[in-house]
Amino acid sequence: MRLFRRNPLWSIGLAATIILALVSPIILTGPAPVSADGPNLIRNGTFEDGGCHSNNYNPPGLSTSNMSNGWDPWWNSTPTPNTSGDLYTPQYTKMCGDPHPPFKEGIGMQKLHTFYATHDAGFRQRVTGLSPGTTYRFSVWAFGLTRNSDGTTSDCANCNLGKQVGFDPTGGNDQNSPSIVWSGEDSNNDQWIQLSVQAVVNSTEVTVYTRSRAKFKVRWNASYWDVAEFVSTGPVAPPTPSVAPTIQLPPAAAEPQDDRYFFQTGYRIADDRIWDYFNKRGGLRTFGYPISRKFRLLGKDVQLFQRRAVQIDPSGNLGQLNLLDQDVMPFNTMNGATFPKSDPAITAGLPQPGSPGYDTTVVEFIKNRAPESWNGLSTNFLTTFNDSVRMENAFPEGGGSDGMLFGFNIEMWGLPTSAPALDPTNFNFAYLRFQRGIMHFSKDSGVTQGLLIGDYFKAILTGRNLPPDLDQQANQSMYYKQYLRGAPQSLAKPSLLANTDLTDAFEAGTTR
Repeated sequence: MRLFRRNPLWSIGLAATIILALVSPIILTGPAPVSADGPNLIRNGTFEDGGCHSNNYNPPGLSTSNMSNGWDPWWNSTPTPNTSGDLYTPQYTKMCGDPHPPFKEGIGMQKLHTFYATHDAGFRQRVTGLSPGTTYRFSVWAFGLTRNSDGTTSDCANCNLGKQVGFDPTGGNDQNSPSIVWSGEDSNNDQWIQLSVQAVVNSTEVTVYTRSRAKFKVRWNASYWDVAEFVSTGPVAPPTPSVAPTIQLPPAAAEPQDDRYFFQTGYRIADDRIWDYFNKRGGLRTFGYPISRKFRLLGKDVQLFQRRAVQIDPSGNLGQLNLLDQDVMPFNTMNGATFPKSDPAITAGLPQPGSPGYDTTVVEFIKNRAPESWNGLSTNFLTTFNDSVRMENAFPEGGGSDGMLFGFNIEMWGLPTSAPALDPTNFNFAYLRFQRGIMHFSKDSGVTQGLLIGDYFKAILTGRNLPPDLDQQANQSMYYKQYLRGAPQSLAKPSLLANTDLTDAFEAGTTR
């Protein structure tokens, strides 16, 4: 197996170095690079030191020769033998002399990948000589490469590879520890993105982690890593006030691991109504994986998915929470990406259900506001909208009509609330905002898909993996860091969320 077919330009050693000087540089997007405030405490942060493989494939196995010096691999995997392609142990390769992708810096980087399989894996390093009470920052540049073929750009809607960095400020060395502070998860393909996280440490040594999560079994799920830094960012923090001893909370009950359980996130769709709705509205393709269990939010039962939030009102009616409404997530900057804001001039003219001629008006409104091409880009916004719920999903036993599917697609997306817009930091990305989601078009891949806004709403509720730009915008929200396990209804500020119960809502692998 090779990631790309042999190309005479992709040679090794000196020839590759010359080629690197000739190819066009890759465009960097995302947050501005951070600079070190103190000395870099990472060993071999440039991944130059150690043996290397000069091609894109190495034999299966986990010999230390496949890892850059100073780093150790880690992975979560299902028991062997594994024939399903779920959570495979990845292959690790120390890269040098290969021009694709171009190195972020120098002529060395670390790669890990799986083939037609998912993975949850990364590598780590123990950092010593720290000053407890000091804030430290860990940052690494990451490049995601996912393919359904041996081509050079993403070519599938299911190409989704999440990348994170983190460290455990308590000094632990378990990649699954809840004490790890993780960055937000970046799912961009074909570009270098700098991931960064910081926290106050209370140990003289910590373990830092990179993390790659392949969520779909496409042909290639590969991540590349370069230029790692762990630096102090400020003076010693003031002493922490004394607090009452921590109460050890009992674990919640285990979830049945049946066809409704998704090991990729550890959550199960237990409610029969939500399970039926999930399957008849496109399943994983439209919702993504479940990222919570069912909980009560403002008088309605809710379950979060990566892209959506399903809710059931007291009368038993199923629908979706408009995650992008003004009182939920009106924000337009998340994890370094900038989306169009909801435009009052557009929202004021939204067709209203029940109004005269609504059926015709709403069709024309969406056609006019969700263009197939825009600004010279084949955005396929209208096709993506119309293809959200398919006949075989909604009517597995036959029947149905195109008009009913159109109504289901409105149910999934709501109506457009902005005009299309380019990301100001990356003109290869175009976005269109709807009431219940944001469509993202990538010029490089030609793929249009919904962003994982359910993940961002969960980050606001829990404070976990909350990107700094979203944290700054959401810190006055009534949902901000409300999840507090052990408190009554697991609410930090119950007066802000009436008729809400988050008990164990975000404890993976649990049920009530």
